Formats: sequence, C-alpha cells, structure tokens
Amino acid sequence: MIKSVLVLSILFSTSAFAQRDGIGAEAQRLAAEVQRNARNLNRDQVIRIQDKFQDIRSIIYGSGAPQPNYTCVARDNDGARPFVYALRDGLNMTRIGSMTFQSMQTCQDSINSIKYAAGSVVACVSRDGDDAKPWVFATITGATSINKIARTATASLAECKSLMDRMLIDGVNGTVTYCTARDNDGARPFVAVNLNLASGQIQQGTELFQEINACWSFLGN
Repeated sequence: MIKSVLVLSILFSTSAFAQRDGIGAEAQRLAAEVQRNARNLNRDQVIRIQDKFQDIRSIIYGSGAPQPNYTCVARDNDGARPFVYALRDGLNMTRIGSMTFQSMQTCQDSINSIKYAAGSVVACVSRDGDDAKPWVFATITGATSINKIARTATASLAECKSLMDRMLIDGVNGTVTYCTARDNDGARPFVAVNLNLASGQIQQGTELFQEINACWSFLGN
C-alpha cells in the first residue's frame, strides 16, 4: 500500500532529483504507483496525498494552479431572480445561463461546493434549476460548457456536497469513484461507480450493497 511519504519524496528528496532530467521519470513512476494502489488507500491517506498534490501545483505555478473565478449574478442583469453562475474577468462577467437558481443564497451555497478534481471544475447544482431535488454534480468548462451528471442524484445540496467530499479522485485518469443507488433513486441496493469527469461516462461496478456505508468500506473510505 502506497504511503503519502512517497508523494512527499517529490517535494523533498534531494538524491532522486539531483538532475532536473530525472524529475519527469520519477513523477511518472510515482504516478503509476498511486494509480496502482489508489483503491487500497484509506480516507486519511487519500486526503494527505491530495494535499501534497496541491503542494506540487503551488511549486509549479508559484501561488498555486490558476482556477476559474466563479460568482453569482442575476441572469438578466436586473438584480432579480433567477440567478446564475458567472465567470469573472476583472470588471467583466460571462454568464452561464443554463445554471439557474431561484435565490442568491442557494447560488452562493452551490458556488461554495465547487471542487477542482482531476483537472475539472465540479459543482453541486439543482438538476432542474428550481432549487429543489434532485441535486447533481455538474462539470463546468469556463463559461461555455456544463454537463450535469444524472447518476449523481441526491436529495439535497448538503447531501450532494457530502458525496463530493467523500468521492475518491484519480487525477491520473481524470475520474472520480463514489457510491450511489444502483437505480438512481436513493434506495438500496448501492453500487460503486467510476465517473470520467471529462466525458461524463460512468462505469458501474458489479458488487451490490444493502447499506451505502458498506459500499464506501468496499472502496476503503
């Protein structure tokens, strides 16, 4: 089982990186080890490794990897509902009209759910834009593209955020793994699924669980 100390070696090992040419080869080797052992990691190890990944990004980019600056604004620029995500660039706003919310607070709560996972921007949104269930994952690209993922349906924004916090991120393959109801109805049986964040394609596991925590235990979480 890989330990977070292997990721730390990228940052602190002097012998392995005596020559700059060796960094790429060492990074590839370590990435392969992370991918090979990802399913065996417990939650604490996953979190610690993700923290080290962010440390690496901070070294590469100086102050951290640049991330889109999303905010909430009135869709019709009149201060009234509905409200939408907008991508801010200085004084300019580019609205994402397909992501609507009936209150500014709900929109802001959704903004606060955003995670940058496996190179993708992921947020919790109301599937029908009515601030009501189901709430689903949405992957966002800039201000031009949004893909709502049906097989991530939850009963509330809080449940969606909890699911996002618990999902396992595979930055090598650009996927996340999580547990959900097999029939997308919130009820047993539950299954583990693997979601490709770029394409939205979902691969469902074969093992069924009568309790969702048993499914998470199966994933080592």
